[in-house]
Amino acid sequence: MRIGSFYIEDKYHRWLYLAALCFTLASLPFYRAMSSIGVIVMAANWILEGHFREKWQRLKSNPGIWMLASFYLTGVLGVFYSEEFRQVVQHLQNGLAFLAAPLVIGTSRAISLKELKLILASISVSVLINSFVSYSIFAGFIDVQINTFRDYSYFSSNVHLTYLVIVTATTLFYLLRYHKSELTSGEYTLALALTGWMVIYVYFLRSFSGIITMSAVIWIVLFVRLLKIKHFIKYPVILLMLLAPLLPVYIFQQVYAKNFQDHEINLSELEKETARGNKYHHNLKNKLMENGHYVGLYNSRKELRKEWNKRSDIDFDAKDKKGQPLYATLIRYMTAKGLKKDAEGMKTLSSQDIRNVENGHTNPIYASPRNFYYNRFYTIAQSFDIYLKTGKPFDSVTKRAEAYQAMISIFKDHPIVGVGNGDIKKAYDNYFSNKYENADKMNLVGGHNQYLKILATFGLLGFAWFIFAFAGSWIVQKGHRFFMTRMVFFILLLAMISEVPLDQQRPAILFSIFLSIFLFSFKPIGERRKTDL
Repeated sequence: MRIGSFYIEDKYHRWLYLAALCFTLASLPFYRAMSSIGVIVMAANWILEGHFREKWQRLKSNPGIWMLASFYLTGVLGVFYSEEFRQVVQHLQNGLAFLAAPLVIGTSRAISLKELKLILASISVSVLINSFVSYSIFAGFIDVQINTFRDYSYFSSNVHLTYLVIVTATTLFYLLRYHKSELTSGEYTLALALTGWMVIYVYFLRSFSGIITMSAVIWIVLFVRLLKIKHFIKYPVILLMLLAPLLPVYIFQQVYAKNFQDHEINLSELEKETARGNKYHHNLKNKLMENGHYVGLYNSRKELRKEWNKRSDIDFDAKDKKGQPLYATLIRYMTAKGLKKDAEGMKTLSSQDIRNVENGHTNPIYASPRNFYYNRFYTIAQSFDIYLKTGKPFDSVTKRAEAYQAMISIFKDHPIVGVGNGDIKKAYDNYFSNKYENADKMNLVGGHNQYLKILATFGLLGFAWFIFAFAGSWIVQKGHRFFMTRMVFFILLLAMISEVPLDQQRPAILFSIFLSIFLFSFKPIGERRKTDL
């Protein structure tokens, strides 16, 4: 394009376009403003490049481009019936990628296999850096305070990073499967190693929604491949694969039955005094349990305070390193170990136990990150137990259940056009305030399900538009015919069950770019020779 007397050749525009695309995706796990800058550069370069007649022709011949981009207009319409204008602006800013990516990528010259490999290389380097940092923190090579498993994702949310890793690993698998002949032996070996490393990294990051998504992707690929095998052995294997999703349900049931099954308490049979002659306090109304024991039984606060202050620099009446009341952490920890909360029980605690309580661990199983999967099942079982007994959400799982109820209630009150993207947060706050007296201290949030949030925010009309934009663009672009268009769309659909990727900047950029690349730009010539996964 010519700017005054200055002329930029098309090849330089192309290089800038690819550089911006690589920079945008590679910076996603780090500072999100960097990825936003990448999108802006990509869009500005698209405008400066010109060739609008060619771009208009591509837009007309690919109706899926404007169909997908049209969903952004639902947020624009929210301006007309939302009171909180700042929230509207925030929503539009976060979702801008779903307008820019389809238009820029879809109307630009198609991406070649060589360019796709360059894009993947940039993302892979970004993922590798993050994985090395995460593993270094885990091994203790980097001194960082770790409160939960989420802290191992140092630069960004572990959920957002997980979806980037899943999409990247899936794309690498695609190259291995459908473009093996077009890869050098070095490229093939490297892609294979990176795919395996990224799959392991997904499970290390420990996002339950990400783990479920990665497991579903692997399950589908293996299942479809298995159906192609002409051997009797496939039938018992197929049966095992069909039963495999029931395994987590079985584990959850076993953990719940072992640790949270209510049992009758006879107050007359409980000991009244400690070995030192002090009275025990038995709170039968406290139904909280740890490892099958009631937290409210056998408490001697007087003896605990005296013995604790002898062994720790953190005062008994202070807070632990997670900001929780130390007394509450201590009695839960001792209950989990099957101890009475008195001086004799304190004597049995090791120095490591004292450090665990100081660090905010309410149960010995939380002290080791290697117990993560059992820990997570235990935490979910405990949160459901407390939720059923008290009606109050305890952790992220039950808080999501509250969020779902809130969105359903808001939708029922505004079924046609919703409350608007500016007022959805206010609607959440009103719902929770009416339900709980101390809702502001419970850290309750809305969202966590894109489908319900669209219904609450934009009503039935907005949800119909959502189906038209996403499912419609996928259908008209024949997304069902190709592996990557199927898989990216499937991963997005799963992500929207537990997250709101269309309203959060990082996942919005990730999915808008990958959907646009494989729906509108990259031509999977090599895939046409194969019909299976």
